[in-house]
Order: sequence, then structure tokens, then C-alpha cells
Amino acid sequence: MRCLALAQAWQGRGGQAVFVTGSGFEALEHRLRESGIPIHHAQGASGSIQDAQHLSRIAQNLGAHWVVVDGYAFQEDYQLALKQHGYKIVWIDDYAHAPIEHVDIVVNQNIYADLAMYPDPPGETVFLLGSQYAMIRREFRQCQGASNQPASKEFHLLVTLGGATHHQVLTKIIHAAASLQGAPLEIKVVVGLAQSHDDDFQHAVESCPHDVQLIHNPSSMPDLMHWAHVAVSAAGGTCWELAYMGVPHLVVVIADNQQPIAAGLHDRGQAVSLGWHYELDTHVCAQQLARLIRDPAACAAMSRKGREMIDGLGANRVLDEMLCASMRIRRAASDDVKRVYQWSNDRTVRQNAFSTDPIVWDDHVAWYQRRLNDPDCFFYICEDQDHDPLGQVRFDVQSGQTFVTINIRQDLRGRGVGGAMIRKALCQFLTDAHPCGVYALIKPANTASLNAFRRSGFRFDQDLQVNGVPAKRYVFRPARL
Repeated sequence: MRCLALAQAWQGRGGQAVFVTGSGFEALEHRLRESGIPIHHAQGASGSIQDAQHLSRIAQNLGAHWVVVDGYAFQEDYQLALKQHGYKIVWIDDYAHAPIEHVDIVVNQNIYADLAMYPDPPGETVFLLGSQYAMIRREFRQCQGASNQPASKEFHLLVTLGGATHHQVLTKIIHAAASLQGAPLEIKVVVGLAQSHDDDFQHAVESCPHDVQLIHNPSSMPDLMHWAHVAVSAAGGTCWELAYMGVPHLVVVIADNQQPIAAGLHDRGQAVSLGWHYELDTHVCAQQLARLIRDPAACAAMSRKGREMIDGLGANRVLDEMLCASMRIRRAASDDVKRVYQWSNDRTVRQNAFSTDPIVWDDHVAWYQRRLNDPDCFFYICEDQDHDPLGQVRFDVQSGQTFVTINIRQDLRGRGVGGAMIRKALCQFLTDAHPCGVYALIKPANTASLNAFRRSGFRFDQDLQVNGVPAKRYVFRPARL
């Protein structure tokens, strides 16, 4: 589903994404069709040279520049086959399962991801590691806002362990919930077809004193999470969705790669780990559920920490890095004066500026020359790989503080170019200067700029006034890039 989230984010920028997948993924294909994403089926064994060649032909017909690879079957020879056809590669990883010699960008969105997992990394490879790169699907980003305080008499418990059969684990969780006394529970359990026909599980559901509803292949997981006050989940990708939705949750380890996720979430107070599924203790599960049900403050704290960890911008951060890799940057020159004037005098730009008056040409020429001659002004022009200008990023050092402004070519707005430009210019600026921090002043209504700076590592600092106009100040510390 993380590739779907990335494809949806690319669609949101006006781009086209195509999936190449093996057979037997009907649920995924259904979601892809709902998102308007074309599907091609792979040829040959997954990860084979034939598979790579087939993918390359599809990419060539589409005029694609990037290929995103997600799966444990893809090894170094697969990467090389794609690179020989001229494609840049985004490699979505969980535990450094393959060499990355030919990969352009490695994305590991797990809480435990660290550069030490990748010994002797290629010098040109970019690593995007950690939960800030967790890719959240569009349907979740449109439905954020679960409540931790029950508005009704019933407390809502969601149980979801993925699509595989885990009836023994589900049975223990239902028994744990059944032992809870006090406020009635309403329980919704997401199950696969095989799970609902297990005799022990069916008996646990039927004998539970609380209302239990089994949900097969739900049409909207975001709606279920929005409904829930607390959840019990497998310690996989669902954790990022629950965290984003602000749902306090208990996690059960179902597979080896989930163990460090569960441990990391537990250590940070963003979830409670119940350990391995085969060691699940019904009494411990009941205790932890009771604690969350009876302690609204604990629920609120876990909800807040989850939302702080997952902000829903992960997929766009990955796209920013992909665009950044295709950008060039140079210092502004005298012959840029007219295009900078046109960019700066655009109606939307003036509305978002703290001085909204139109700029007079003669005043602009004089100002521009002063900026070029000022050693404390670092004025950059971003270009695409064909040297077409995309916009400007300027850093002004004033009394020991650095302030950044950005201006994007009009026809590129709304396509997510701003975040990539900020990252590209920041990298260059940190080479040309050594600031302790960089500040951005943004009008509260300018959501596009707010999101672009947040994706680029800026954090909210304070509300203030600029020329009598309300502003939000964001700050970037160099260690965050």
C-alpha cells in the first residue's frame, strides 16, 4: 500500500503513475483502479531479468524517468538491468535485504531505520530513513481526526491483524476484551474469509458479552480508524496509519520484520507492544486495554505522540527528493533580472508577500543589483535537467540570522516543486555558508508554502507579526537535512 500512497501523491502533483505487479493481488488491483492507476502484469519470475526487461519496455513506452521497486525478490542484477536502460531507481526497503549498488534513492520508512544498516553505501545514493518518510494513502489524509474521548456510552475497539489467518490471536484478543467490566464495548474485527470460520474464534465472538462485529474486506479502513477509540493491530504498516489518525493502539508481532517496529513504538510511548503473537497473554492484553479505556490522559498522550511521528507528508518528501535529483542549481546572474521580476510581480506572489504592492521595474532593477552585490545574500536559480528555470530561492543573512524566500514559476505551482527547490537550495547554501539555523516567514493562509517548508525539515517556531501582518515563523536546523 505504500507504493499506492506514493502513486497517489504523484497524481496529486499532476503526474501519471503506472503499476506493474504480479498476479494474485486482487484487493490491490481493486484499489488501484479506484485511484485511476493503470495496471500491467509482470512477465517471468518476480525479480528475474525477464521481469526487469518487461518493466523497462513499459517505462519506455510511458516516457518514465523513475522506477519504484518494492519487494524482497529484487536483487542487484535486477537493479543493473534497469540502470542499463537509463532509469533512476527508488528502492523501498525494510531490512537491507539486497545490495544497493545501482540504486539512486533508498526509502526505509521504519522507525528503526538507520544508515548503519547499509555498510559501504554508494556515494551517490540518497537515503531517506525513518518514519518521517512513512507513506500514507490519500484516503487517510482526507479523514484524519480520530477522537480519544468517547462521545457515546460505548467504547470503540478496532482489531486488525492483516489479511492472513490469525484466528488464535484474534480469539485471545476477544477473550481479553470479554473479561473487561464497566462501560460496554463495541468491537469491530477486520477478518479474512478463513478467519471467520474457525470454531474457537466463532465461539469467542458469540459468547463475548460485548457487541462484536466481523468486517470482511472493509471498503474504508480510514472510516474504521476514525470510529475507533483504541485499536489492537499487527506491528506492520497499519501502525503508521493508526498513528496518523491519532488512534492509541496495542501491537502484536506477527512477523520477524515487525519486532523492531513494535519495540520502537513501545519505547517511544507511541503504542504498547504485546510481544509475539504466539506468546500473547490474554491477561496482559486485558490489563493494557483496561488502562487505555480508563485513562483518557494516557490515550491523549499516545494519540499526540503518534500524530507527531506521522504527519502524512512522507510520500511527498520522497517525491521532493526524486525531483531534487533531477534539478540543477546555480547562482542568480544579471541576465535573470527580468524573469525574477516576472516571478515576483505575479498576482499570487504579491498576495502571499508581506508587502502586497506591485513592484515597479526601476525599483526592482536597483534592488536586484544590490542583492547580487551583497555578500550576505545567497541568491539561487533552480533549473530542470534541460536548464529551464523553475524558480528562485534566496537566503538573506541579517544580524546573524538567515531568512529564506522562495518563488516558483507560475505554471509549476501546485505540482510540489517548491519542496524540492527548498531542499536543493538548502544543500547548496549549507555548502556556501555555515548557518546555525534558517528561518522562513509565511502567511498562515499560504498552505502550499507551509507544507513545502515542513516537508523540507522546517519546524514551527512561533507566531508573530511582519509589517503588521500575522505570520508563522518556521526554523530549519542543519542536522535535519
